[in-house]
Amino acid sequence: MSRQSHQPPFRIAYGLGTGRLVSILTALIAFLVVFSGVLPLRWFRYQDFEIARQVLQWDAPFIPNLHMRTRFFEGDEARTGNLPPTESLPWRNFTTDRFGFRYCPPVAPGKPIDLVVFRGISFAFGYGLGDEETFAAQLARQTGINAYNAARFLEDPETPEAVDRLMAKIGAHPKTFVYVHLEADSQVLTPAVEHYNLRRHLLWYAKLAPLQWIRMSPAILNAVEAKKFVENDFLLHNRYRDNVRSFTLPDGARFLVRKGYIEDAEAVEAESVVSGRADLIAWWNQRLAERGARMVVLLVPARMSVYGPALGIHTAADPFLNRLARNLDAKGIPVVNGLPLLRATAAEDLASGRLAYLREDEHWSALGVERLAKATAAVLKSEDVVESSIISAKPVQ
Repeated sequence: MSRQSHQPPFRIAYGLGTGRLVSILTALIAFLVVFSGVLPLRWFRYQDFEIARQVLQWDAPFIPNLHMRTRFFEGDEARTGNLPPTESLPWRNFTTDRFGFRYCPPVAPGKPIDLVVFRGISFAFGYGLGDEETFAAQLARQTGINAYNAARFLEDPETPEAVDRLMAKIGAHPKTFVYVHLEADSQVLTPAVEHYNLRRHLLWYAKLAPLQWIRMSPAILNAVEAKKFVENDFLLHNRYRDNVRSFTLPDGARFLVRKGYIEDAEAVEAESVVSGRADLIAWWNQRLAERGARMVVLLVPARMSVYGPALGIHTAADPFLNRLARNLDAKGIPVVNGLPLLRATAAEDLASGRLAYLREDEHWSALGVERLAKATAAVLKSEDVVESSIISAKPVQ
């Protein structure tokens, strides 16, 4: 009997060994991952900001000149727990300007931009919000001043020089900047923040641009969703469910929270952490002062810092944002502390179901953004904004 007769049938028929078959399959998967990205992402289950972020820009958070109208939404907490979503959002517009930043409708046509919102990531660029619902848009309406939404992503290079370049592009010399600080933002002063470096920028782009394209691949998205589809506690155990905790609100609605966020709300940060955040904010305040602009800080609390106590979660007796506000006040920086503002109506929110945050996502509702915009606008319109004081804003319904 010849040696050939002992070979597996597929090898005889196709001339393929196991190694070559694996290589071909790997190449096919890589092809699908990379080139499925050329398909319109609107065909798949992507949020509007994800579509706008598919192609990483050199010096902007989004692809320029985009306009989308969508109502697709699936809360991150529901996704994390692989649970059917029960929360929906209305139709909304997501528009970017010609420079790749979230569009902010002008409120004073013909007048220059004199107010810039920066930092703040998803809160500032408007996760799940229409163009007219973002913090910058609501702040502009409350003040009557044309505003610019300069929010980027946390991983994006953001230095004073980047602010200078953006202001030159839009032809603005704003007098006021609102620095939005999210409670979870752990960034501190580093050379990457302090000084612009072209080589570092090039390395950042060379590394993240292809990774971003791969992360947004429809092939990967659908593979993950197919896997989760069978892990539904019927065919296979839903191991993702253990990552979230579910609360039931008085109206019967479900309120989902990732367990990690509960742990964050219960933690007590060291004083060095507070001072590190304050030093970064004070550094930005000094850089903008050198450019002839004033800066007001908005401290935006995490969802469980606001609703945790009303849901039975034991949070710090002296919350992190309160400590940070006192530190900034001691440095003479005007501060709007959103924690006491939103906590003041937390019990009422939960009872009525009109929340400042989404139920199945850690991000903010249009109502919550409106409350913080009104409080910030009141500070900007006050005559003593340059004085050192912590703003105790009244609850906004």
